[in-house]
Amino acid sequence: MFRTTLRSIAGHKARLAMTALAVVLGVALMSGTLVLTDTVGKTFDDLVAGIYEDTDAVVRSSEVVEGQFGGDIRAPISADVLTDVESVPEVAVAEGAVQTLAQIVTPDGESLGGGNGPPTLGLSWGEVDELNPFDVVEGSAPTADDEVVIDRGSADQGDIAVGDVITVESILEPRQFTVSGIVMFGTADSPGGASIVGMTLPVAQDLAGIGDQFSEIGVVATEGTSQEEVVAAIDQALPDGTEAITGAEKTAEDQQSFQENLAFFNTFLLVFALVALLVGSFIIANTFSIIVAQRGKELALLRAIGASRRQVLGSVMGEAVIVGLGASAVGAALGIGVAAFLKALLAGFGIDIPSTSTVVEPGSVGTALVVGTAITVVAAALPAWRAGKVPPIAALRDVATDTSATSLLRIVLGLVAAALGAVQLVAGLSGASDNAAASIGGGLFFVFVAMVVLGPVIARPTAKVLGWPLQALGVTGHLARENAARSPKRTASTAAALMIGVGLVGFITIFAASSKASVNKIIDDAVSGDFVLAQEGFGFGFSPELTAAANEVDGVAVATPIRFEQAEVDGSGTFLSGVDTVLLPDIADPGLTQGDFTSMGVGDVAISDQVAEQDDLTLGDEITIKGSNGQEQSFTVAATYENRALAGDYVVTLDGFEQVSAAPRDFQTFITVEDGADLDAVRAGLDDATAEYASVEVQDLTEYKKSQVAPFNQILNLIYALLGLAVIIALIGIANTLALSVHERTRELGLLRAVGMKRDQLAASVVQESVIIAVLGTLLGLAIGLLGGWTMVQALSNEGIEVFSVPPFDMTVIVVIGALAGILAALFPAWKASKLNILDAIASE
Repeated sequence: MFRTTLRSIAGHKARLAMTALAVVLGVALMSGTLVLTDTVGKTFDDLVAGIYEDTDAVVRSSEVVEGQFGGDIRAPISADVLTDVESVPEVAVAEGAVQTLAQIVTPDGESLGGGNGPPTLGLSWGEVDELNPFDVVEGSAPTADDEVVIDRGSADQGDIAVGDVITVESILEPRQFTVSGIVMFGTADSPGGASIVGMTLPVAQDLAGIGDQFSEIGVVATEGTSQEEVVAAIDQALPDGTEAITGAEKTAEDQQSFQENLAFFNTFLLVFALVALLVGSFIIANTFSIIVAQRGKELALLRAIGASRRQVLGSVMGEAVIVGLGASAVGAALGIGVAAFLKALLAGFGIDIPSTSTVVEPGSVGTALVVGTAITVVAAALPAWRAGKVPPIAALRDVATDTSATSLLRIVLGLVAAALGAVQLVAGLSGASDNAAASIGGGLFFVFVAMVVLGPVIARPTAKVLGWPLQALGVTGHLARENAARSPKRTASTAAALMIGVGLVGFITIFAASSKASVNKIIDDAVSGDFVLAQEGFGFGFSPELTAAANEVDGVAVATPIRFEQAEVDGSGTFLSGVDTVLLPDIADPGLTQGDFTSMGVGDVAISDQVAEQDDLTLGDEITIKGSNGQEQSFTVAATYENRALAGDYVVTLDGFEQVSAAPRDFQTFITVEDGADLDAVRAGLDDATAEYASVEVQDLTEYKKSQVAPFNQILNLIYALLGLAVIIALIGIANTLALSVHERTRELGLLRAVGMKRDQLAASVVQESVIIAVLGTLLGLAIGLLGGWTMVQALSNEGIEVFSVPPFDMTVIVVIGALAGILAALFPAWKASKLNILDAIASE
């Protein structure tokens, strides 16, 4: 039987190559994802290890704010702590360091970095070689307060040379510096793709807004003293609110933090790899079903001459294992190239991921091999089981016709799956579930399963309806319609592969359109100003002096900022907003429900209705807020509001914000002009006021709305690109199924040619059948996408996504592309059908 399996594979190389291609593509994407994340992870691990390679201890604040989305924030520490550390006998040398946010502006006025890319950092230049991971490769280190060094990556990107004058933007007003030197981070042009500005310690402290404090203190121990020993000695000298950890602990901590952040990125890409493999599994199952059908008589003859059911089952499963293992091995190898492609793809969408030499971990390769082979074997299991059930008597008659469309068991199972999906969806929509999004996701999964199970039941009547217009084309349309309806199981399983890809594309398109419409509605309903000062992407904020300058522009009635910062409220990570509560009603409508914004004082806080209900808070209650300065402050609930999309869940006054923030900065400034003022003149004045701030743009509300939804477009395009592989695999499945169908119907096609059908008519019938299948898969996918989009919007209405929007043009484009894809997928099978020799086809069995 093993030799029979090998002969079957050798005799149908093209058939199995098409099947293997679906596995290869899916596994290649998975392998590429794992290789890319391994490479990036190793790159950052090495970078972090390089930073603290010669550091024996790190002294820092023990007051930490846990970020809502990861990334802890620590308060600065007093300069007096450095004196305490230096007095410890086990300390050879110690140096205070400052890290802040700073953006390079080239001499030509171009901002480097920022937006949604790698961080833009300002660092104090270390005088202790062991504690400074940078090396000057051109020029010299900064010695004066008007000198800086920059990383070579930024120098190359901005065409900046030693001696050039650049502008550095921070939370203060922009300042100009002369570039005294170019530095490298070990052998890398920059650490992890970040742009770096190195400056003297006083300048770094000034730009960070922390006075004479430090972000942390690095320590080199005396010779013969271990890291643990020096930390133990330092601990005895440290004041309350500070702590010391070993350099090894700091390295491991930062590496773990990055790996946790990378986990989301890894999962994001792996989801698309699994989608591609899922689509491929339908192709595999469909291919093996047709293979078993084609080999029906062969398998029956094997049974008739003594082969057991187990041997027949093993033969088909052996074929699946060989195909799966071989295709997975090819896909895993191709993963190295796919990793480079994914990196370039992400860079094209503004997500520049640094990496050095490619890292291929055996575990990642093994995972790709196991997953690809397992999916192939599982997909082939049911067809193999059916092959084992072929009775010997089947050798004496033709293979049975497709009766799946009338299977009572199929109908019952499909309806049960649909009912389970409905229950999950209702739980998510009604609030009965603790995690509405997860319930809706589970509901959509069961709906999808129901569509797959009921596919043959749906396919026969739907194929007749979709094929009805094609009858106007004559006999070719009639033949295409009947062929699609005659084999509903084959039609449905082929369409299901495309349904997955289109369903996800439709869901993402609708959800993105709804999100953008919701953002626009929030701005229309809440913002009543005329202009906004904002940075690209998330930005790091700008100096409050810019808002003050905007207030001085002729024609400006009100210019008031909004500030954001990660904070802890009663021990839980969240975001805190600071606004001028007196001026807030002039530029926005937060939907006040209780209390009064205009009477709020420095110790008051306004909370959203959602938080008030969730935490059972009322006016006059006390909450504790800890911000980036590490200080806990008690605030009194003075107001509640409905619209949380603009300012989040917690709002304090600007003075209150300064009580908990180490370095307050404005993130956006909303501007209302005086009645009768010339908007163009006011805008010109604002342009002049922001001229020195290269990263800040003056936007009217229309431009502001576009900038706020721009990230949706960026993410949407990236998702489309990643889902494109799943759609390509689905199209390969259509082509594969039609090619096998042509082989299966060789005699029938020969007879049609014999009675007068022309070659082009035969090819046209195959193409039109493909269009029916493609449109069926596209429409089923859109139906699931519409259902998923609507339910998700309803579930997230409390999060600000409350407008359900279906873009008709995009939906039409998806359907048209689906039909055109069907034509494209059918070209080779149609050509193959048209080339059949009439006599050979009639004589075939």
